[in-house]
Amino acid sequence: MPLVLAVHAVPTPSANVPFAVILLQDAISNQRVPAGLKCRQLVPSSGSMSSSLWDVSDPEELKQWLDETINVDVNHEIFEVQEEFAIGLGEVMRARAAEKVMGGTKDVAEKTGRAIGAAATTVGQQAIEIDHKLRISERATAASTAIKESAVGRSTSAAFTKVGAALGVGTKKVLENEKVHTATEAVSGSFKKLGASLSSLTGRRGSIGRGNGEGSGGEERTPQFVSQADEDSYAAPLPTSMPPTTTAPPPAPPAQQPAPPPAPPASAPTAAAAAPAATSSPGAAAAQFALDDEESYKP
Repeated sequence: MPLVLAVHAVPTPSANVPFAVILLQDAISNQRVPAGLKCRQLVPSSGSMSSSLWDVSDPEELKQWLDETINVDVNHEIFEVQEEFAIGLGEVMRARAAEKVMGGTKDVAEKTGRAIGAAATTVGQQAIEIDHKLRISERATAASTAIKESAVGRSTSAAFTKVGAALGVGTKKVLENEKVHTATEAVSGSFKKLGASLSSLTGRRGSIGRGNGEGSGGEERTPQFVSQADEDSYAAPLPTSMPPTTTAPPPAPPAQQPAPPPAPPASAPTAAAAAPAATSSPGAAAAQFALDDEESYKP
């Protein structure tokens, strides 16, 4: 595409930017330019002359579009640019190169897509033709139907059905058997008793632990298991009557009772010797306790 220069002449400028140039800038920014025209640069001025650079396929097409669209107090002239002698067109060249690469990539992608689609269509058609010629699908369907309808297929299906029914009946009979039912109930009852025993043992251990904690500084003790004979011996009744005991009368206060004379030294062995005999009866034991109390009150 050749690069052309468009000169926009305004006979009587009335603003810093002529109104015709503002209209051209709006059309370019909003992409209201024909597909074959591409503006590369717009240079407005405050005088009567402004310019723009275009890549066009036909310069006359650009002149016709400018005269029809931008026609408010302006005259347009088109000149072809001599790029070999131009300076400062690097940005234009880079834009051209980028667009060329993008266009080439797009063309390659479109061609590749068309080729792949055509190849897939061809392969599909060939597969369909081969299937029609060799009747592969038809034969496979017929073979499957024949196997299902054959005696082997029917017998196999019936055998699997019978096996499933037999398994169901056998399982039902086993569950309905009286011995199996009794054994199941016995096992269930045993587990229930075991659970109750464990719960009771846990409760007893907790209560014993709390009792020991209150009476012995909070130390928990493990309950000891005893036999049935030990439990029977522990459960024996205690005697209802106790041997009579004689309590000594309280001694008189020391202030009102005169102190008895001290016991002779020779009597001490006698009292000690008589102690075993005194403990042979309840009365003697009470008298001994009274004698000891009286001696404790001596001054």
